[in-house]
Amino acid sequence: VVLVGQSIGSGVAVEMSLRGYGARCALLSPFLSMRKVASALFPFIAPGLVAAPFLLRDRFDNQGKVGKIGVPLLVIHGDQDDIVPYDQGKQVAALKEGTHFITVQGANHNDLFGTHHEEAVIGEIAKFAMELRK
Repeated sequence: VVLVGQSIGSGVAVEMSLRGYGARCALLSPFLSMRKVASALFPFIAPGLVAAPFLLRDRFDNQGKVGKIGVPLLVIHGDQDDIVPYDQGKQVAALKEGTHFITVQGANHNDLFGTHHEEAVIGEIAKFAMELRK
């Protein structure tokens, strides 16, 4: 089983991988943490999230967890993402040695599926999944 999580689902896929589910993990448009992505989207709330961290009930701390995942990791991120900064996806990938990082040129946050990028994205996930058979 390959766990796949996109955007906020990346936090769920990371957590399930840590709990021993799945033989591989693929993250699409992942973020470092809810606080960091919220701060990037809405810089004016960043001080409030530091002062009152309870405002974000679910932290989805991918930054603190990805390096502990015991299965191979694939990260796919569009370089034009306007929700989760592309750089956060690159940083997530860098947290685990051996991670496959794929840039989808010209893709925005919601462009990975249902657009001309879909075939390439599905192809990369399928290739990653097929490595299970080797």
